Amino acid sequence: MTPKYFYTVYKTTNLLTGHIYIGIHVTQYPFDEYLGSGKRLKEAIEQYGRQHFSKEVLFIYDNPDDMHDKEEELVDEKFLRRKLIYNLSLGGGNRYTRLPWEPPLPAGTRSIEDELSPRRLLTLPTLAPAGDQLENIKRIERQHRLVMFARGQDSK
Repeated sequence: MTPKYFYTVYKTTNLLTGHIYIGIHVTQYPFDEYLGSGKRLKEAIEQYGRQHFSKEVLFIYDNPDDMHDKEEELVDEKFLRRKLIYNLSLGGGNRYTRLPWEPPLPAGTRSIEDELSPRRLLTLPTLAPAGDQLENIKRIERQHRLVMFARGQDSK
């Protein structure tokens, strides 16, 4: 039987400076001691000491899509313009959440869901010749079907 996992959105606060970090975490224990893995957050924890940080679980979901949607809603461009934050990038970007029992991807490879992320699709060439563009569309459709099949949402 697969263990129960919770998909959480949390806020970590530096109790000395007031800086915050909003992140996501997949765990069996929503109120564990995980503080986050953002680059600036980890540097601050090293500088100030773990004891000067607190974590507040803001939302708990039973699926990764809701978790990512909420992070995307909270960590937007307006949020990133704030002064007292550790976040460096928009929320909701990495839609593929590898669970602990799944093997890691080999170094240098990307998941299908990374390839289909909205931000990635925006970077695909739009002025490609018709033949190449058609091949790109077919490739994306094949990848989308694989993702839907892997999620158990295939249309058959």
